[in-house]
Order: sequence, then structure tokens, then C-alpha cells
Amino acid sequence: VKAAGITPGFHTLQTHIGIRSSYVTPVADARLNKTRRFTLARPIAEKGPVEEIFVFEDPVDAAMHPKTRVLQFGGELFSYEGYSRTPPYRFTGVRRGTFKTAAQAHPAGQVGGTLDISEFGADSCYIDQSTDLQDEIAAKIADICDAGMEFMYFDGSEGVNPPCGVNVSRAQYRVTSRLKTPPLFTEGAAKSHFGWHLQAGANAFDGFGPEEFKEKIIEFPFAEAPEMQKDFTRVDFGWWLLSMPGVKKGGRFSTGTQADHWEFGTSKAAAWDCPATVQIRPWARKHPRLDDIMETMRRWEDVRARKWLTQAQKEMLKAPDREFHLYLPELTSQTSQTPQTPQTSQTIPPYELVEWRQLSVGGRKDGLVRAFLFESGGKRVVAYWHVSGEGDFTLDLPGGGGRKVLHAAGMKHFVSDLSAAVLQQVFDSATIESQQTRKE
Repeated sequence: VKAAGITPGFHTLQTHIGIRSSYVTPVADARLNKTRRFTLARPIAEKGPVEEIFVFEDPVDAAMHPKTRVLQFGGELFSYEGYSRTPPYRFTGVRRGTFKTAAQAHPAGQVGGTLDISEFGADSCYIDQSTDLQDEIAAKIADICDAGMEFMYFDGSEGVNPPCGVNVSRAQYRVTSRLKTPPLFTEGAAKSHFGWHLQAGANAFDGFGPEEFKEKIIEFPFAEAPEMQKDFTRVDFGWWLLSMPGVKKGGRFSTGTQADHWEFGTSKAAAWDCPATVQIRPWARKHPRLDDIMETMRRWEDVRARKWLTQAQKEMLKAPDREFHLYLPELTSQTSQTPQTPQTSQTIPPYELVEWRQLSVGGRKDGLVRAFLFESGGKRVVAYWHVSGEGDFTLDLPGGGGRKVLHAAGMKHFVSDLSAAVLQQVFDSATIESQQTRKE
């Protein structure tokens, strides 16, 4: 990874313990955090079913989400359906051996409680920060990081028990203090519980689907960016998921993630000098438009690194209802937009920041062919591509221009002297003659 010029980093939920880990099953570790403490009022036998668990405390605020109704006494976990708030206090609908924990005998007076299960999918629980379990986990994380990682993202930092203002940072310190080499930088919560989302540049929004991506970018990170700037901090416009095009369950066709989606998001992030994080998994190489998507992101990262954007351009990018494109005029041809010759660090590519707008192709904007119109060099240019494969479509050009068949695959460009209004009509009435798509 480093030989390729990439700085590797490590993403960890350092305060989480996986439900399937040896810290949970077959014997639950006593150092797992509890959201409430309860004391057994009656003993529980080692063998046999358990339908009710009697406790001394009122279970008024015990967890009731179906995936979080778990009690721990000793090393055994119990699920429950409900509880009684009238004496004798008890949990009802109990089943023992939750998460395949081994049955044990539990004497009256044993202190346990409701397991602090993570609200993120309920596939992990939290560490009791008053114990040395965090140190134990920190040592394991440090061993991984010392293999060559150079920066760290402390995800899940809000998952600590009070006092959060102490334990959020303390949990991170317990990891970083064990590293052989200090990280170049870290990202994560600063001091408080969920309030960290408003206080740190680590506020990464999770993935939005292709059909709502642009709308949600404006609704959430774009709206928050100016508020964050008031506190001299930033918002992360990510984390964006790379979605495959194709026919989804139920027969609905999705364009999947396309270059214009991520260009919209990263251009708005650049307007506010904010980062954007993307998630790309190994199967992404099967995405038919991956090269165009990555080339789009490369260009925006390039202009960020060069500080190429002027303040006037950034102000223009802040318009929520306008879309922009980093265009390379040298690629105005019937070839893919991906450069054939890599740019050197000394070369400044002749970028143009152009405003573009989407055209419908054959009466659809969400079909197999996407097209965007902009102006460059006194002419109209239409960037077009097939979202999931390749295919032909035919344009009927006015004024004796005849018919023109365009082949859509990776991003190509159609240059014309026709007006924007006429081009919009021409593409809207295009005939898609042959097409290929993917089924998921």
C-alpha cells in the first residue's frame, strides 16, 4: 500500500465489543458495561428454564428495544420480553443462555444489569470504562496499528459510560499511548457524548442512495457546513456508498452511483473546504463506470491539493440548486474521459469549472443513458454515458443535420453549435436502439 503512494490508516470502534466475540460468549465478561444495575432478589438455579428474574430495583427504565432486552448476571446472559414495576419487581418472558452463553447458578444478592448493547445494529456492546477491559482491547488494537498504520479514526467514540467528558478522550488515549509510533493524526469525538457530532470535523454523514443523493447532500451536510464554520470546524460530507446499477429486488431499476453524484457531493464539500469520505469495497471493480467515477474524484482532489479554486469559484459552488463539473477540454472527443497520460506533479491540467445541467435522454433522466449539457469555448458540449453497460441511441438533428447515432459506454462528449434549448429537445426525443444493463 505504501509503495503505491498511499498512507494507510486504521478505522476502529475501540469502545465496542462484538456480540460474537469471546468476551461475550460462551461466558460473558464481567467488564462489559451495564446501562442499569440490578440485584437478584431470588436465586437462579444452574439448570432448568427461567421464566422470571426477580430483582430489588424498579426496572422502570430498562431497555425495551427487541434487540437490546438483555440482562447479564455473572457470565450468563438472559433475554426478556417485559418487566413488572409493582413489587416484587421482576423481568418477565425470560429466556436464558442468550448469545449461546453457558448456564450458571446465580445466588440471591448477585449484582448484574442490562447489557449496554450498541444502538448501531445491536451487533456489539460497550466496555465498562471504569475497568481495565479498555486497556486490554487497546493493546490488541495497538498491535494491529503497529503493523504499519499511520493514522487512526476512532469511530464509536460516543459509546462510553459517564462521565463522557472524561471517558471519550480517555478511551482514545488508552489506545494511542500503546502505539510504538504516534499517529500522524487522529479523528473522532473530542469530549462529549453524541454532542461530538456538532463539535468535531468527524461528523461524517452516512451513505445516501443514488435516487436521493443530491437532495440529501443539500439537506444535511451542505446545510450544516456554514454552521460548523462559525466554530472554525468542518463537516465531513461523506461517507458515501458506491452503489451498483441494475435491477433491484422488486423489479425497480436503479442507476446506481454515477460520476455526477459524487461530483455534486464533492464540489459542494470543496465549496466549504470540507472533506468527503467514500466507501469502496472490493466488488466495486465490477461497476461498469468505476473509471469515470474515480477520475471525477481524482480531479477534485487534484484541484484541492493545488488550491486551484478561487474564493469566487467557491462562492459559486455554494449555490444549492446548481451543478458543476471539472472539465478537461483536451478530452472533448468520442473517448472516455479518463486521461491516457498521467499528469505529473509539475503539470497543471487545463481544467475548466463549468456549470452543467442534466438532460433527459429518450424522455428519461433516470434511464440507461445520462447526459449533461454545458458550454465550453463558445460551443455547447453534452457529456453522456451509459450507466450500466453500453448501447446506441439516435439523435434527429434539426436543419438538415440528419440522424446521428451515438454509442454510449464510458463518458464521452458531443460538441454542437446548436442552442441549449434545441439540444435539450434533441436529446429528449432520442431513440435508444440497443442497450445492455446489469441485473443485481
